[in-house]
Amino acid sequence: MKKTFLIITSALCILFASCSVVEPDPSLDDKDLVEGYKFSQTISINYGEDGEPQITNPLSGQGVEITNNGQHVTIRSTMTDPVCYELKGTCTEGSVKIYGEEKFKLSLNGLDMSSTDSCAINIQSSKRCFLVLEDGTTNKITDGAGYPTDKEELTSGGEDKKGAFFSEGQVIVSGNGTLELRGRNKHALATDEYLRIRSGNITITNAASDGLHVKEYYWQEGGEINVNNQNDGLQCSEGYIKIDSGILNIVTADDGILTNYGDEPTDTEAIDASITINGGDINIIAMSGKGMYSNGNIYLNAGKLTITCIKKEKVISTNPTKTASIILVDTETHYTPAQD
Repeated sequence: MKKTFLIITSALCILFASCSVVEPDPSLDDKDLVEGYKFSQTISINYGEDGEPQITNPLSGQGVEITNNGQHVTIRSTMTDPVCYELKGTCTEGSVKIYGEEKFKLSLNGLDMSSTDSCAINIQSSKRCFLVLEDGTTNKITDGAGYPTDKEELTSGGEDKKGAFFSEGQVIVSGNGTLELRGRNKHALATDEYLRIRSGNITITNAASDGLHVKEYYWQEGGEINVNNQNDGLQCSEGYIKIDSGILNIVTADDGILTNYGDEPTDTEAIDASITINGGDINIIAMSGKGMYSNGNIYLNAGKLTITCIKKEKVISTNPTKTASIILVDTETHYTPAQD
């Protein structure tokens, strides 16, 4: 069996750079902090022992309408103020779909939800979702195994369905609870904008496609993320990945961490597709792909990075057709070449 193994421990300042590209550094945006908002009303959806939802909606007739078909719940909001939705209880054939034009808090307070034919959580809103994993809780989300892929849905004029937890808008994760995700059809957690991890524990036990799939960017500031999946561990399709702190463990059948905007002839925008590691503890096992691949620069500034490639693949690489480089900081590097 061929194996490539790399450990990087890095700190201090940049010692050299092969090109003068500015590292991405998104500034702290108070609009992403859930504690900066007041949620005057909480709407509760509690799945009882029979799996049927018990709905408490103080905003019925005032801007939030909720319907259900068995265990499947649909929320439609016209509110202009932030609202909190609390989900808890157990259902084996359910889902929650959210429509709205205002940011909202989604509180998971001991939810165990499985769907048989769709996403379990499907957010059809382009606004911020403050996903709060309530302290001390364990939450489980599993999608159905046979619903149509997003390409089929778009072709038929329907809505995107890209994973067990899917959002059209930004997702900001906080809280000190646990979220366990299984993506039986496609991704485990996907967003068509950005995903920001502030805290919390997320475990992806299986994903038919990517474990984490984002478009705009992925930013991890804390928390612990564990991914086990069949495609890429963490993919950003139209932007960059930035890890400042926290733990990220990936065991994947393909590439570990990937930013691949620019692979297609139609990818002509000036998009930053870099990967930046400023801290944290990152462990990647790639069964058949690369540990880390980018169509932009890769910045290794601080933290600990351990990568194992089972097959003879490059541990860390950039696209040779792009003007991209791997930019190192003061590092201690241990590299063992592939062995037969």
